[in-house]
Amino acid sequence: MIEMSELESYLWGSAELLRTSIDVGSYKQYIFPLLFLKRMSDVYDEECAHIREEFPDDPDAIEWEENHVFMIPDGAHWSDVRNVTENIGEALVNAFRAVEKSNPEKLAGIFGNAAWTNKNRLPDRLLKDLIEHFSSQTLSLENCPEDELGQGYEYLIKKFADDSGHTAQEFYTNRTVVHLMTEMLQPQSGESVYEILIDGEHLPEEGKKLAQLRSEVGMVFQSFNLFAHKTILDNVTIGPREVLRTPKKAAEEEAFRLLKRVGVDSQAHKVPAQLSGGQQQRVAIARTLAMHPKAILFDEPTSALDPEMIGEVLDVITELAKEGMTMVIVTHEMNFARRVADRIIFVDHGAILEENTPEEFFTQPKTQRARDFLNTLKGRDK
Repeated sequence: MIEMSELESYLWGSAELLRTSIDVGSYKQYIFPLLFLKRMSDVYDEECAHIREEFPDDPDAIEWEENHVFMIPDGAHWSDVRNVTENIGEALVNAFRAVEKSNPEKLAGIFGNAAWTNKNRLPDRLLKDLIEHFSSQTLSLENCPEDELGQGYEYLIKKFADDSGHTAQEFYTNRTVVHLMTEMLQPQSGESVYEILIDGEHLPEEGKKLAQLRSEVGMVFQSFNLFAHKTILDNVTIGPREVLRTPKKAAEEEAFRLLKRVGVDSQAHKVPAQLSGGQQQRVAIARTLAMHPKAILFDEPTSALDPEMIGEVLDVITELAKEGMTMVIVTHEMNFARRVADRIIFVDHGAILEENTPEEFFTQPKTQRARDFLNTLKGRDK
């Protein structure tokens, strides 16, 4: 198993390679996608080895989705990218998108949209060095358990902050909180995380039941994650048609109803680039609603929007709250949170410091950190 000091050196070594090409404020856009793909590929290989032992006479067992946390399609494995010698940025993007497409309910948008194909900043030589660096360790569960990798992530965040002079909060990817809800990090018994129940039941073990649950939990991302080459109508109908097997006519009728509900039905035949950021985020909400989720997770839904567009998205979310939709919202829009939330969870440096009603949290915070945070907001409002 990798020693913690060795893991820290390994992770920070990737940042050292990027130092002369990428601003430290953008490290996470490049390092985390590589870390995710390496981890997923190594865990996939580990699962395949176990499957071969358990089903020695059934080679098809490796293809069964229930045997894997994440599916890695042909050509998108870490080893496939490692074998590429030219246009490595393009190969990485293709691998990222292929993995996302193979795991639409779990990993949509997880790899982001960094400029991997910009050879002026990321020449093939640099990307090759990065890939070889990450290849120097095996990130299987056996060699790097979840809790150790989580500590490595925390270490990177702190190093990013120290190196840039910014606060650690500016580097945290809020997806780490949100994806915990869908068991990307696979919390283990005894770990200090909140007990998660859906419809009053605990999260099931990995397998078909958990996959079914994931299909019933929607997610709205910071950066919309709409398919750029598809129309708005197609973006909303692709999930119901491909996953729920809804007939085309019924899916389109439902899509138009939802697009009208969020105020963008007149944009149905346009592509995302023709819409404003606020309109695109409302489309993303309609797309999520089309899957009939029991709950929706929002990852900073307004952080990528211009100030004048924030209100139109928050209005849609407010209406959903009034209708009783269960939502978990990562946000820095404090006035909105106070007005809409049933419960406030205050997170700092990856730890949950407080949980309370909005009234109690905003008027009588329990911790000094929360009091300092709220006082800072009051100072800005003066």
